[in-house]
Amino acid sequence: MAAGYHALEAWYDPTTQRLMLTLSNGGLVGLPVRDIPYLARATPAQLKTVELLPTGSGVSWPVLEVDIGVPTLLTNLVGPQAIARRFARKGGETKSEAKAAAARANGAKGGRPRKHAA
Repeated sequence: MAAGYHALEAWYDPTTQRLMLTLSNGGLVGLPVRDIPYLARATPAQLKTVELLPTGSGVSWPVLEVDIGVPTLLTNLVGPQAIARRFARKGGETKSEAKAAAARANGAKGGRPRKHAA
């Protein structure tokens, strides 16, 4: 929630057949309902009953007895690999004295091994 990934508004758009979410970080996301397993066979009338959970951390369809968290929906949208890549990139950008000391120590050992042509 601190990263801004909670919903301020949720609705079903029957024209595009998408669950629409307005996020607190200003984003607007449209998720194809056919790609959400719990909703793939729901009728448009059932999908229109979407409600936000009180904190905005998820959406609910009481008539379908389905609750789904916003992080789960966003992860499914971009894929877990994309999320993992972003965290790895962020970790690689981190600068600290401990990381610099480790890099110097590894460099003193000769650095990375050279790649050999296969």
